[in-house]
Amino acid sequence: MTENSSRPTGVTVVAALGFIFGILSILGGLFLMVLGIALISQGWAHVGGALGIWSMIMGAIDIVVAWALWTGKSWGWWLTVVLSAIGVLSIFSGNIVGAVISAIILWYFFKPEVKDYFGVKVDFST
Repeated sequence: MTENSSRPTGVTVVAALGFIFGILSILGGLFLMVLGIALISQGWAHVGGALGIWSMIMGAIDIVVAWALWTGKSWGWWLTVVLSAIGVLSIFSGNIVGAVISAIILWYFFKPEVKDYFGVKVDFST
């Protein structure tokens, strides 16, 4: 992040949503683990535990990336670009809404003012 740059509004929105989804994912993971324990007699404890742990790990990653975006860390920009590019590929699994959202984030993160905020120097911009 450069000295006098303020956080672009879109970055604030993406970071805030990252914090929210990260917290919800962690809470959902805890719920899955508790549900798995409650259904232990039906053999669902391992499934609930595995899905719960996975959800909590993904939530923690969301929160770390959101923090990086909020504070203007360049590695947060790069990670968001890579994850958004992968998200665009989700169109092949039928996730059209997710692919479109990822494409919009990818497009936005290549705007000059966003790259300036993160101190990222790449040759092309939108």
